[in-house]
Amino acid sequence: MEALQISEERFRSAFEYAAIGMALVAPNGCWLQVNRALSELVGYSEQALLQLNFQSITHPADLDSDLDHVRKLLAGEIRSYQMEKRYIHKDGQIVWVLLSVSLLRDAGGQALHFISQIQDITARKHLEEELRAANVRLEMLASSDALTGLKNYRAFSEQIIIEWQRARRHVLPLSLVMLDIDGFKRFNDSYGHPAGDRALSEIGRILQASARTSDCAARYGGEEFAVILPHTDHAGAQVFAERLRNSIEQAVWDKAALTASIGVATLGQEHQDCSDLINAADQALYHSKAKGRNRVTHARSLALYPAHL
Repeated sequence: MEALQISEERFRSAFEYAAIGMALVAPNGCWLQVNRALSELVGYSEQALLQLNFQSITHPADLDSDLDHVRKLLAGEIRSYQMEKRYIHKDGQIVWVLLSVSLLRDAGGQALHFISQIQDITARKHLEEELRAANVRLEMLASSDALTGLKNYRAFSEQIIIEWQRARRHVLPLSLVMLDIDGFKRFNDSYGHPAGDRALSEIGRILQASARTSDCAARYGGEEFAVILPHTDHAGAQVFAERLRNSIEQAVWDKAALTASIGVATLGQEHQDCSDLINAADQALYHSKAKGRNRVTHARSLALYPAHL
């Protein structure tokens, strides 16, 4: 009896003064005993917490998962469980915890209570979220053009391969539009680089406004841009390109007027890889420039396609 008493006193001392939250919880979820660390963690006094159950302070989005683990414990399907979950602090703040739970049964196998260990991981979760956000920003910087906000050449090169493979695999239409700002070098020399940068930024805005969410608008290099048009055939690409050319021509520029020469290519059997599609659009672009600029040329009109296509 003396040894049992000493053992119980040690347990109570370890329970009460543990650095992490500790609790004994009834099978129905009511708190039977809680320590100081848990009370401080969730902002309730020990007396107030004992009037509640764990369900009432668990974040609604985590409750179903928690209850499912409890059900498995009571059914004997698992011996313990560990999960990350959120409690709602008394003041309404979210507290992230690492919860470890096991079930104590009597000699007859009946459930007596759960033994819960609750470790505060809020700071770690906030740090993880900050790191995720930082990684997203870094990825955006790595794949975006800083001046226009469009995809950069690297991102374009990766996306055109993806779209070309998808179109080939599933026999889907795919078009590519390439455009070059007419006389931009002269514009830049005449009005200065700040004016040139503003013009390029405005071109980027026009492209973003014209493209669908499924399209990939990119700054291909210098004053040259490209738009990948998935699920778009020859006619659809032609309409898009003409609308884009008109938008650029009609835009209000802070210096001289600017226009764009545009080349369009639509995926055909003769395109053995995506570079063939890029070359076809590029040839169509330079044909537009050679024929007077501020126009759209489709590679189909240059006999770059077999007659039957």
